[in-house]
Order: sequence, then C-alpha cells, then structure tokens
Amino acid sequence: MREVIIYCSKTGFTKRYAQWLQESLGCSCIPWEEVQTVDLGSYDTVIFASWIHAGKIQQLPWFLSQSLKAATKIVLVTGAAPPDNEETRRTLEANFKDCRQEEYKVFYLQSGLCYEKMGWKDRLMMKVFSKMLDRMKEKDGTKKEMAGLVKNSFDYSKRENLQPVIEYAERHCR
Repeated sequence: MREVIIYCSKTGFTKRYAQWLQESLGCSCIPWEEVQTVDLGSYDTVIFASWIHAGKIQQLPWFLSQSLKAATKIVLVTGAAPPDNEETRRTLEANFKDCRQEEYKVFYLQSGLCYEKMGWKDRLMMKVFSKMLDRMKEKDGTKKEMAGLVKNSFDYSKRENLQPVIEYAERHCR
C-alpha cells in the first residue's frame, strides 16, 4: 500500500504532527506548496493535514476537489482549541457540510498558538478575540479555558495525540 501525507502549516504545529505521522507510518510527507509535483492518484491512502484559521480548514476546498481514487482518505485538522470543545465540533461539521463526509475520516488534534510566527493581522485578530472572550459576562467552562489560553503562545501538541490516527491508518491502509 502506498501512503502519502500532504500538509499545510503556518506556525509549524501541523508540520510537526505530519512529520511525526510520517515517522510512524513510514510514508512520504509533502508540503502543500509542493503538491503539484505529486501524482496523488497513484496512492492508496492520502492523508491531508491542515489547520483551522477563523473557522476554516486551510486548503480543505482544494483537497476535497481532488478526484482521488484512494481507498482511504484521512483529514487531520489541528487547532488551538481543546478537542472536546463544542465550537470545534461545529467548525469541523461546517467545513465538511458540502461534501460526501463518509469518504473522509476526520481527526482533530489540539496543537497550540505561536504569536511569534503569526503575521500582524492574525495577532491583531487573536487579541480582539481574547478581549471578546474576557468581556463575556457569562462564560461557560470552555470559554473560560479559551480566554486563558489565547492570551499567550502555547504548545499542546504531543506525539501521543496521533495514536488514534496511527491505529486507523494501520487498520485501513495496510
């Protein structure tokens, strides 16, 4: 079975997860910017790894538009929010609402925020988001947690977060 990981990363978290996954599965790992040089149709399994920005999974429309004959299509999404966050669930659903969801196995992994690698627009947007969360009169546990998280850079990415992805890939791809 031939497997490939295509990843789209801005601040390095998704790239790190993609490289860890590559080490575990022993497959090719290609940055999204270089994907034009690859014949994705020649792979049995295609894993697309990307990140959430302002409620959108980056480059997902491109991936969903590919006519892949791959038996297994896995989407690995990273973001700052905890995995059990209701907003994260809604964001994932919204991003896949116009496609045949049963064709894709989707995994969400918490990663982090790195203000040092963000452009000024993203830093400003996060500062506004942080202030908005602080001003909410009634915060549930998730909003309190997010308000505390987004104030500074943090890294919650861990190799062990990939275990369900690895197990799924090994069961369905080999």
